[in-house]
Amino acid sequence: MIEWAGDTIVVDAGRVEFHVAVGAVTLRCSPDWCTGGTNVAGAVYTLEAVENPGAANATTSTVPVLVNSGECDVPYSGSGCVRFLLKAAVEGAPVGTAIERDVSFGVKSSPLAAIGYDNRSGALQELAGSGVPVNLAYDTSWAEGAAALEICALKLSGSGADAMATNAVLSVTADADGTAAMRGVGRGWWRLLCRISGESGEPLLEYLTDEFKMPSGFILNIR
Repeated sequence: MIEWAGDTIVVDAGRVEFHVAVGAVTLRCSPDWCTGGTNVAGAVYTLEAVENPGAANATTSTVPVLVNSGECDVPYSGSGCVRFLLKAAVEGAPVGTAIERDVSFGVKSSPLAAIGYDNRSGALQELAGSGVPVNLAYDTSWAEGAAALEICALKLSGSGADAMATNAVLSVTADADGTAAMRGVGRGWWRLLCRISGESGEPLLEYLTDEFKMPSGFILNIR
């Protein structure tokens, strides 16, 4: 028998064992999924959440649900890495196979103010080839818990090649924001790397630009 959905549905057919979410998710659960899609009479499910699985401080809790005898949407808000365990049972006796999935919960901060940026491919190359001074914007608030920000110029041995030298462009500590002249960049192929780190030096954010070619020896920015 063929049945048609009343509206468009989204199906995740990926085989990956790790998913990423931000803040909160809605989980679709059913005891039938643990029993291979068969409708086992009296089967109910439980959903467990293991925070920081595999770590010494891992904790397991049962996620409350409204209906456990059929398909049901279960809301969940979390942070960090969480392993979900879906189990089915009949009168307390386990049936079928437990299903598990790891989800990494990220954090999305609210923007402090409207900003504008040029994300066109080749935009940096246009500036580099124009011969005009290039100023780089920076802000340590781009990463939560930032302690320091640095921008480096990576000298490439050619287009698409590996970096063979690193020149410092800017280094500041939090809280800091503003613009800085692009320096330490001479003739040839380059990339710019922006790295924000935390109190212990751990990387919080890394951004690597597209490669670009400087046609002249250097840029002199006079203020």
